[in-house]
Amino acid sequence: SGGGAGGSIWVTCQNLSGAGMLSANGGSGEPSQGGGGGGGRISLQFAANTFSGLTPAHGGNGYVRGGAGTVYTRANGQSAGHVLVDNGDKSGMGTTVSASEALELTAQGGAIISLPFSQTFGNLLVASNAWICLSNQVITITVTSNATIQAGGGIIADGAGYAGGTGTGAGRTDGSPFTGGGGGYGGYGAAGGGTTAYGGSTYGSVTAPVDNGSGGGSYAVHGLGGAGGGAIRLNVAGMLWLDGRISSEGSPGLTEGGGGGSGGSVWVTAGILTGAGAISANGGMGNGFGLTGGGGGGGGRVAIQYGMNLFFGLTSARGGSGSAWGGAGTIYTLANNQSWGQVLVDNGGQSGTNTSWS
Repeated sequence: SGGGAGGSIWVTCQNLSGAGMLSANGGSGEPSQGGGGGGGRISLQFAANTFSGLTPAHGGNGYVRGGAGTVYTRANGQSAGHVLVDNGDKSGMGTTVSASEALELTAQGGAIISLPFSQTFGNLLVASNAWICLSNQVITITVTSNATIQAGGGIIADGAGYAGGTGTGAGRTDGSPFTGGGGGYGGYGAAGGGTTAYGGSTYGSVTAPVDNGSGGGSYAVHGLGGAGGGAIRLNVAGMLWLDGRISSEGSPGLTEGGGGGSGGSVWVTAGILTGAGAISANGGMGNGFGLTGGGGGGGGRVAIQYGMNLFFGLTSARGGSGSAWGGAGTIYTLANNQSWGQVLVDNGGQSGTNTSWS
């Protein structure tokens, strides 16, 4: 039997003080198969706040831990409040965050946040062991001030694009020996081991990429292809400090002969870009090798526009491995004071298939 969800606590007062506890934790599932309950919701609105106690809204333990709840705080004079999503350093299910105001958002302690639609935040902090995970719809995250993504955390859309066998650049299939080509997007997908298991084609914009990556070739229940990467659009008015990951990679083929999904799209604009993290839209690996292997997915598309660039991390849009390597995707960079940007096509030292852009 599963644990119950945490409930709700809504406090409004002039002065909030003390060192006690306000908690809305989810209940534990019955060992060892019951799922943990999700955390509840806490809202604290005040004129002055000197409270030094605890405000947990964690998911409950179980066969799978429940998702974190939300803790909202807002001073009376503020135009927008702050939301904390914290699962007590335990990874579990996701937490949906949706609001009409430009929240200050902090994700930490194993939180996994999903956004149902495009949203605007004041400041954004994704701490270590916390993630914003995007689905297969194109969602824009706008930050009006600064965003920080710490090492060990990130914004990811890996495998969130088109499913295996679908998409504009889906890999082709061959019924004997049940193989699929890799999905294409920025780079062409590689051919699978079969004679007609061609890789998928390229599409989309180099300078403003917003498309989902395509799936690797799938033949019925045999040679199941991986999904393409999703689409990440991040617009930060101030500083983006990236020591973690922004990633939209294709998934590997699921069974032998399945093609890898293509990388997806990552489009970042920032006033100042700094940090030592990673931005990636690599293609997924085809499952298997030789005549029975699936082709690697093509790399996706990355575009980075900035006022000042102090970033010294890694940026990649490489093709995936397999019976053959997928083609490299594209990485476009443009400074605000430049008329023309630069396109980098880099397959990490591996000879793959082609790259194309328009």
